[in-house]
Order: sequence, then C-alpha cells, then structure tokens
Amino acid sequence: LGFVGRGSFGQVVKCTDRENPEEKVAIKVIKNQKPFYNQGRIEVSILQKMRRCDRDDQFCIVRLLDDFEYRDHLCLVFELLRTICMT
Repeated sequence: LGFVGRGSFGQVVKCTDRENPEEKVAIKVIKNQKPFYNQGRIEVSILQKMRRCDRDDQFCIVRLLDDFEYRDHLCLVFELLRTICMT
C-alpha cells in the first residue's frame, strides 16, 4: 500500500494482511545480506520472547505478528501503528 520508512537494516512498507484484508500491517523487509539476515533472526527471537512476557500489553511493545522469507529477504510482519504528533 505504501512506503513507511527506511533504516540501516532495510525498509518498512504498509500492506494489507492477506488473511484479513481489513487489517493493515507493517512489513520490515531486511536487506538480503547474511549479517542483516542473522541479526534479523535475533530480532525475531527477542520480539517473540517479549510478546510472551507481555501478553496483556502492559508495556506497549510493538507486536511482531509473523515472519517469512521472500526472494532471499527476511520479512517481519508487525502491527501497524499510527503516528501521533505532539505539539
């Protein structure tokens, strides 16, 4: 659906969930280089542990919903968060 941002690990895009078209998600597409892939796998592991420890969303940690590989890229699927401008 659109580009969200870019960082040292890759880029983030806004997408529609294939299983639930009403739900929008953010997918972090990791660069297809071995060091980035390895670090991405560590990130997945940490986020899964954090989710298990915060089942009630007490600490407001962004939720990793899924991960998959596409064309040699590790892709992390997150809940899509809205930005709120504070003035």
